Amino acid sequence: MPHFLSSNQQQGNRNHSCCLIYCVMLFTLLSVSIPAFSAEESPSSERILINGLSAAPSGKNLDISIHCSGQVNYNSLELTKPAKILIETAEAVIATGVELALTPESYGIGVSSELISEITPQLLRVEFSLAKKYRHSMKWEEDNLVLTLEDFFAEEQVSPEEKGDLPSSTVEGKGSAGIDQETIDNHLPDVSDVLSSVTGAGTNRSEDKSEGKASVDIGDSETISVDFYKIDLHNVFRMLREITGKNIVIAGGVSGTLTLALTDVPWRFALDIILNLKDLASIERENTIVIYPKDKEFVWPEREEDTISIEMNDDIITKEGLVIKQEKDTPPEQLEAKKLIANGRAAEKKGDLETAVRFYEKALGKWPENTKLANKISTTYLAELHQNAKAVFFAKKVLEADKKNSTAALNAAVGYANMEEYNQAQQYFDQSVNTGKPSREALISYAAFSERQRQYDAALRLLRKLEDLYGQDLNSMVAQARIHDALGDYGAARKQYKAILHAGFRVPPDLKKFILSKTGNN
Repeated sequence: MPHFLSSNQQQGNRNHSCCLIYCVMLFTLLSVSIPAFSAEESPSSERILINGLSAAPSGKNLDISIHCSGQVNYNSLELTKPAKILIETAEAVIATGVELALTPESYGIGVSSELISEITPQLLRVEFSLAKKYRHSMKWEEDNLVLTLEDFFAEEQVSPEEKGDLPSSTVEGKGSAGIDQETIDNHLPDVSDVLSSVTGAGTNRSEDKSEGKASVDIGDSETISVDFYKIDLHNVFRMLREITGKNIVIAGGVSGTLTLALTDVPWRFALDIILNLKDLASIERENTIVIYPKDKEFVWPEREEDTISIEMNDDIITKEGLVIKQEKDTPPEQLEAKKLIANGRAAEKKGDLETAVRFYEKALGKWPENTKLANKISTTYLAELHQNAKAVFFAKKVLEADKKNSTAALNAAVGYANMEEYNQAQQYFDQSVNTGKPSREALISYAAFSERQRQYDAALRLLRKLEDLYGQDLNSMVAQARIHDALGDYGAARKQYKAILHAGFRVPPDLKKFILSKTGNN
């Protein structure tokens, strides 16, 4: 019996030891595996920091780098009217004290940013406003997200290290300012630069309430370019909603991420590709698109039109009668013209400007005294379709009815200048500024035109009038300094260059280097 008890006790001790060993081994495995699993699967609480922007030429292309503290998921979208590229990064914020701006200013690229925090994960949107549409691509270079604008420059660009320091005004092939003529010209408003300012001048643009925002209600035929990199599907559809103006409803069961790059395709084509890739379907009604899994079914709710009652009080009936009376009093030609204008606006919203302007011309034929419509036609031909002769023709129609219409005079002046009919251009430039308060665009473009014609005194007078009415800016100050240089008045030029340095404007590095050399402050 004692021996039996002793054996059982020894067996129990051995079992207890084995259990203890197994527990130790299990604890060791868990202590190693659990942290490793957590580090791999749990999302980091630290957000990616955006530390700034930079731009550098690459041949004919321009590379814009967004400097990040690490790689993030992103999507990009290109809009054409106006030309913009929107880049959204998930779980990223701008670093403290960093201001997103792009230099030199001569590139003409505006930058703005917005934190979209009402969605999960939150997005940081960086918006680049461009002078025109460029083909573009996106790529990662270490922790830099690089946006490449193709054929941004007309010629291959040479780095400062390759072409060496610019000495002074004696350099062969340089302008009178002693700096690369193409570079310095970017700081003087050219006659053609006024087109973007002239666009819409004197035209009723109240219907374009979305200008400056991503929501632009593009037409089905207008193309977009997108680049989605591991972006959540809900954010993809949110962006499509913003650019199309459609209501987009996402059904339950739609999830996942998407990586996709498309260039110059209609947005509906892009939507079809996304739906096919993610095994989804869509149905559209009443400006609303519902996205749902293909293996599900969606049924629109029945419309109970028969149960809807409309009560009309006397006030509504009176107003309705007034509208009917006004329509009866309107000449039939004007009523027909208004219908044609509506058709033109519909075509313009779809991006079909050629069709739009044909409708507007027919409307003007039935309503010839409508000078606002004639100005819109002139501006469309000048700034959008680049048909200078037609722009001049319709501007003259306005001036026949209203000789003091400065917008029409400016359209005619720019059109003639583009056609190199300088005497006619000067005549209409004079007319565009001979008003109580000439527009900023008229003064800028006339000054640029006068300098091109080497009418330096006239250009200076126009620039001074511009500053008296609207204040100084970098363009007007540089233009005045250039003109003083061209006139040989080096003392006045040097004084103006110094004033530029102390005016507080953001001066591009190449221009600042040149100004320092001119003022003797190297």
